[in-house]
Amino acid sequence: MAPAPSSTHNSPWAQVRPPPPPPSSSPSYGVPANAISSGDLDGKGPWGQIHDGGTPGTSRGSSVYPATTPLYDDARMFYMTYTDRGGERWNLAAGHDAKATHFVLDTYVLFPNPSEVLNLELDINQVMANGERSSSERNAPVSPEPGNPPFTSGKYDHWWSSSIKCDPRKWSANVWHHIRIGMHRDANGVVTHDWVILDNAQYAWGRTQLSAHFLGWAPGVMDVQYQIEGSSKGSGSVTSYIHKLTIYRW
Repeated sequence: MAPAPSSTHNSPWAQVRPPPPPPSSSPSYGVPANAISSGDLDGKGPWGQIHDGGTPGTSRGSSVYPATTPLYDDARMFYMTYTDRGGERWNLAAGHDAKATHFVLDTYVLFPNPSEVLNLELDINQVMANGERSSSERNAPVSPEPGNPPFTSGKYDHWWSSSIKCDPRKWSANVWHHIRIGMHRDANGVVTHDWVILDNAQYAWGRTQLSAHFLGWAPGVMDVQYQIEGSSKGSGSVTSYIHKLTIYRW
């Protein structure tokens, strides 16, 4: 069973803004031949869903597979209604591996009505052998604000602000966007967010920081999360799709 979802939104990250560390060395884009693939996760389940209590307002979500889109008939649809810029979070158990240290998240995302989307968040969580949960990626740079990789201070997760910026409200409707994110960690849960590829445009991220703490999850648990936050201060709904969601690890 997948662990209860978590989010960096659940901590007062905005109140803590230490200066960011220097970027790491130049990243190596891509997936090596020895990487282990999760396979296509679109049809896997069950997906959990919950309102992200760190966002304002309320939300209620659901998920359907297979779902018909303008281009594919085997995509997974995520639907949510919300008030006051509320966010909904879905999560899926994506494997069991306490030893892997390098990860790539690879997926296509489509919004029929991008103007309803304030923020898209894509996460990988892994529990290391010592029981600490390492957040290998947080807040993909698909937001009106720059992408925000996480770091841990005390009991809380917080966010660095990067220079990568992409407003999903400006995306073309009914167009698949290809998102790939590479990251790695060391034995102490210090994570380097290496790179992002958005529609074949490569961005060297290169931020390194501690991003692990104990949550009581079992060692080896791997969890992938997909989160949408609505853009309206009133109320609204968001439909979105993923296609070929795959996690690589080595």
